[in-house]
Amino acid sequence: MKDSNYNKLIIELTRQFEKSIPDDEKDKAELVNQFKNYMEKERDNASRNIVVRSSSYLMEKMLRSKANQLIETDIITKKKSLLKDENFEELMQRSIQAFEIAKKTLLAGDRVVKEINSVELIEEVKELRDSVRDFNQKDARAICSETILDINLMACPGANMVSLRIADMFMGMPRSKRKQLRAKAEANQKKYSKEIKQEYEQWKKERSYVEGGEER
Repeated sequence: MKDSNYNKLIIELTRQFEKSIPDDEKDKAELVNQFKNYMEKERDNASRNIVVRSSSYLMEKMLRSKANQLIETDIITKKKSLLKDENFEELMQRSIQAFEIAKKTLLAGDRVVKEINSVELIEEVKELRDSVRDFNQKDARAICSETILDINLMACPGANMVSLRIADMFMGMPRSKRKQLRAKAEANQKKYSKEIKQEYEQWKKERSYVEGGEER
């Protein structure tokens, strides 16, 4: 099959994809455009494979298979697969970073980042959660909740509530190790709890100052 025929196939598959999307879908035009770009990239990538490149049958079969996976799936999966969401990507990155630090905090029984403003970090994570695109909102709420709990642990070792991923890690440790870490973390909890409370009160003052329109 010549390149022109592959292009015709992609146009055909793009039309099929377009028909699979409801007419009242607000992201329809973007989805169709991104689908076409995706299929062109798949064609170009497959062309680098000497086996696929030498067989028009394999190329067409591969392109139809890739297309049908998206044509036949639901609208949310279509969006997650094809549309960019920079705020969601940033939220994911923040979540990974918080988890990595929370793991180290758990193992140390103390802060590993000494200077940390948990109130501001949590506020930033919430803002990212509220800014994601509609198809990522459900996942963003779950990720945000886990991230906030990890930030709380980063700031206050011995926190009463931890994320599910930290709880899994903790419960996988020997009982003697858990007891040792808990005792150390609880010894530091009172000191850090007071500091966090002060940070929160300061944050509330600054927030009310800005919202009151006094900031220029």
